[in-house]
Amino acid sequence: MAWLDGTTISGKTSVIQPVAEQYGIPYSCHGCSSPTLTEKGFKTFWRTGPNDRVMIGAIFTFLTEWPKHGGPADIKKMALLVCENLFCQDGRKVALDLAAKSSVQVVEDITTKIGVASLTSEVQRLQGPNPDILFVIEYPPDAIVLQNTMKAAGWIPKIVMTSDGAFDDETWLQATKKVNGGVGWMGRDPAVVDQARKNPDWVKINEIYKKYSRGQNMGDLAMREFTGFMWIADTINRAGSLDPDKLLEAAAKTFTRPKDLIIDYSGIKFDQNHQNILAGGVVAQIGWDGEKHLLWPWNKAAQSGYKVLYPSPSWDERAKHAAP
Repeated sequence: MAWLDGTTISGKTSVIQPVAEQYGIPYSCHGCSSPTLTEKGFKTFWRTGPNDRVMIGAIFTFLTEWPKHGGPADIKKMALLVCENLFCQDGRKVALDLAAKSSVQVVEDITTKIGVASLTSEVQRLQGPNPDILFVIEYPPDAIVLQNTMKAAGWIPKIVMTSDGAFDDETWLQATKKVNGGVGWMGRDPAVVDQARKNPDWVKINEIYKKYSRGQNMGDLAMREFTGFMWIADTINRAGSLDPDKLLEAAAKTFTRPKDLIIDYSGIKFDQNHQNILAGGVVAQIGWDGEKHLLWPWNKAAQSGYKVLYPSPSWDERAKHAAP
């Protein structure tokens, strides 16, 4: 085995890391985002995608600067609803740390089991303090349970802000589009998906991808995985060998230019922890068309002409509005 690649799940990745290190096998992930994965000192592990310290940091920068860009000035309370695994809990820690440094008060902090059938008690807990922002880190099945539970309760906060999980899943995005369920949801992404789709290389790759995805376009996660896979191929070619030491040396010397990517990173270049320092974070929102639109960075968002939906539409508004 020359190289081990995957998975997108941070918890599983953390289990595989010491095994790959023990055998000296180069190992990488591209969609896993727990910051701790590149902070353990492993010599064989590499991540081409951004971590959650960068991407959740983008969320809090957006919230802090939003009032200066026409946003509300009365956003004061936040509640967290996150799943129990490594990815969710590391993201939770980052959010709590950044909230403590901001003007936002955390009024509820809820950890949920994965695969729950109901979130009724959790939503009832949220309704009490009625936060302005509900910060969610949940995978697609549990996000759907949350949506249905909030709908049944007739409750939705001014802002639903997400970190990856369902928001990053193209299948969830297309499914929730049919009932306007995700309209108004905001979240962090590692890339500007709607702008990446203007890249001619993305268009070519997407047409190939659709042959194997039942016609579904590449979402952010697929773009991250493709980018990582092509980086591995480039690293092997530059090493000119399958010897682990030469592969690791070639990986460390990586400098990929943005024009050579289908995702809008500023490139690929690794720090001493083997984290790509040129992969960034953006904030997007799901519009009435069911697609994600850039909200931050401000300069790029201004180019799209998209008008932010605030507050989040009520369930009655969603029911009355024609689905795309």
